[in-house]
Amino acid sequence: MRQLLGGSMDPSSQTGTGLALAYLERAGDGMQSRSLHQMAHEAGVSYVTMRKAFARRFGASRRVVRAREKRAGVGNPAANAVWKRVRGRIEEDLLQGNLHRDGLPLIKELCTRYSVSRATAKRALTALCDGRVLCRDGRRYRAARSEQTGPPSITVGMMIYAWYTGPLVFMAEYDQEFVPSLEQECGRAGVGMEIIRYQHPNDHLTTFDTSGTTERPLDARTSVDGIILVVISPWALCDDLFARLHATGKPVVIIDEIGGWELPPYLARSKRVLLIAAKSHVSASDRLARSIIEAGHRTAAFFSPFHSDSWSRECLEGMARVFAGAGKGYALRPFVAEGSTLTDDYERRAHQRQSSSSLLDGYTAWKKKLPKPYAVQLDPHFSTMFSQQLAYAEVRCVCDDLFSAAYGDKSITCWIAADTDIVWFMYDFLRARSSSLSLVSLGTSPQVTKDRITSVDYNAAAAAAASVQFLLAPTRKLPGQKGIVLEIQGKLTDRGSLRVKERK
Repeated sequence: MRQLLGGSMDPSSQTGTGLALAYLERAGDGMQSRSLHQMAHEAGVSYVTMRKAFARRFGASRRVVRAREKRAGVGNPAANAVWKRVRGRIEEDLLQGNLHRDGLPLIKELCTRYSVSRATAKRALTALCDGRVLCRDGRRYRAARSEQTGPPSITVGMMIYAWYTGPLVFMAEYDQEFVPSLEQECGRAGVGMEIIRYQHPNDHLTTFDTSGTTERPLDARTSVDGIILVVISPWALCDDLFARLHATGKPVVIIDEIGGWELPPYLARSKRVLLIAAKSHVSASDRLARSIIEAGHRTAAFFSPFHSDSWSRECLEGMARVFAGAGKGYALRPFVAEGSTLTDDYERRAHQRQSSSSLLDGYTAWKKKLPKPYAVQLDPHFSTMFSQQLAYAEVRCVCDDLFSAAYGDKSITCWIAADTDIVWFMYDFLRARSSSLSLVSLGTSPQVTKDRITSVDYNAAAAAAASVQFLLAPTRKLPGQKGIVLEIQGKLTDRGSLRVKERK
């Protein structure tokens, strides 16, 4: 038979050992960078067979082979798991913004941070450099920068809900933080960016440019290569929006800031969708509660006039658990309005309290006294957003009642606001009163930063980095991603406002 197939053939070459020896002969110097496990897989033989062939080929005893494996950390699943775990944690911390992209700590500090040896940390860093996640800059490592030059290879479209037709104004706090962060990340990655406004009167989606004058198609012909949608509220969504996003065939990032809504099943099954849970008030609520307790506060008040929303309930429940676990004498007291939402219940209450016609008449009379440039600039915000502003006026009324109830309790030394709007209302309430209360905000804003209020931000920079990375490589799983969901942790910034003062 061997003669019919072409003459003589070494019988040993057909055995597992023969295949392993032939592989080692072909590999040459290339085997230095491979483990015996890798070589066995590539040769199609068992690990034991490859180890015997290696010893036979190079005249090494099994003891020598095992020593070689131990030095390389190969053949030891536990050793492999440690450096791979550290590699994953470094990559996740970079994505979440817990490590500075422009310069990681020294290896000694990384060893302490991740509780590993220097050799393990070095191996993880080397692997990240090989994967072009990091690059070495002297003694330090930093995030690798894009080497792309020239015009952008792709263009990202960010969809923003249009509250009204006219000049674009970012009403939502997250939009205000996320847009500049996304612009910076796109510039770093060499990616173009466009803003697409959308509305859905009668659940029919319309998309247009930032000026509000030119409609933009949102289908397979769209000019952008990927889409980012920030969900600021469930009512900013509609079935037509999800259907049109799916019909584009483009990768889509949906950033959930608020909760209380569901992704359609056909989008949830799509491999082109990444859902980022950017709910900092939930993920950071435990840390915030511990910081308040560590600062010396024993009793705090939590304010939320929108307690029907899931983010308010989840935040309060998480913080209340921490206070309850701190021991006797610690308490988080809720001052909330049950069953209230901004656009529905509060607007109805406002109309019951004050007729809209009388308020509009007052606004019209006031507008006539303004110089024309002022009227042109301010009119879109007052006339077309009148219902929203009317609802916020009612929120102020409800908050004042909540504040009055809490202010009378002298055991409360810290007030926690569910969002930055409530902090502004707090300021207005306390301005006319002598108070040494510590104020905390779940959410940040220029006003919060200016007045040095301890707050939790939404980590928009990390969400922007994750969005761009996904749109550049939709098939690659991001660090910390589970299925289509990636949670972005919020950050707590203590600006010194947590100190306890004696209540007056």
